[in-house]
Amino acid sequence: MNNIQAFMPQQTQQFITGLLTTLILSLITLFSQVSQADEFEKIRVQASLHTETLTLNATIEAVKQGTVSAQTSGRITQLNYDVSDFVPAGSTLLEITDTNQAADILAAQADVAASEANNTDANLNLQRLKALYPQGAISKGQLDQAKANAQAALSRLQAAKAHLSQAQQAHSYTQVNAPFTGVVTERHVEIGETVMMGTPLYSGFSLDKLRALASIPQSYLSYITPDTQYDILLNNAQVISSRDAVLFSYADSASHGFKLRINFNNLFNSTLDKPAAQLRPGMWVKIRFAIGETEQIWLPRSAVTKHYQLNAVYLNTAQGWQLTQVRLGQTQGDQVQIISGLRNQDEVALNAQTVMSAQLKQNLASSQ
Repeated sequence: MNNIQAFMPQQTQQFITGLLTTLILSLITLFSQVSQADEFEKIRVQASLHTETLTLNATIEAVKQGTVSAQTSGRITQLNYDVSDFVPAGSTLLEITDTNQAADILAAQADVAASEANNTDANLNLQRLKALYPQGAISKGQLDQAKANAQAALSRLQAAKAHLSQAQQAHSYTQVNAPFTGVVTERHVEIGETVMMGTPLYSGFSLDKLRALASIPQSYLSYITPDTQYDILLNNAQVISSRDAVLFSYADSASHGFKLRINFNNLFNSTLDKPAAQLRPGMWVKIRFAIGETEQIWLPRSAVTKHYQLNAVYLNTAQGWQLTQVRLGQTQGDQVQIISGLRNQDEVALNAQTVMSAQLKQNLASSQ
């Protein structure tokens, strides 16, 4: 059959497919009418106002992501994490040789010690001269000079302590720590490499705060307000709602759509213990938001059955329960939207499977 279809023109194939669909529906209708005497629980179709929504594709991004770079120079002696590793905040990512930095600390400590000695000597000399000045043993100029020397010694001590603090800070850069809890996406260096200030070391992102990035067509911009609620539809049927969104003020030059960032908290923990349950940057999701209200028909899922790849309901007619094809839309909980096939005030069976079972029994009885 597939070989025959391969040589058929496309229009011919479509005509045959449509003809077969019509034939199947006719046969189903012929053999699916159940006597009106068989009473089943039924519901009346009521079209009512429902919120009309727009659903778009979106990509998950990490709000907090970046690259850690070297803040000092040296040779890498240890790498503690690799790509895809989970890293707690404050963990040591790598270590760099600290020979020069340690020497700078020792030199700064020596300067502090010398400055403290000079400051002590200058203060003692000032105290002696202050005691001699009332006796007329020294001049006013000598006292003023002693005060200036004491102030200069104090300033040199403060500068030496600042240099020591700077040296200690530079030494701390030889141990690179993770700035936040997250996942390593790229390691830029190897053990033994010499790095300079500004050399990229690790890249990564945090799983705690994520955002969905979507492109909004120009025709729907009027529906977006600061109070708009966005539903993020996950692959596991869960929904995350958020009103924290940023709409770009310019259109993309390629798609002519406006980018929309929807920020939300990751509800699935920030660890990697269960990868299947994780929401990760780079994943596809769908976003949904309201764009108005329209009259829609919704039925319980139990009222809809499937026959030969066709969705149908049992419609209550003068001839009995008749299987009628319908076109389905969205599903919310145990309710399903009927796009076409039914009209307002129609009566359908609440449980299509019950009517189907009765139909089969009736067909079997009539065939005996």
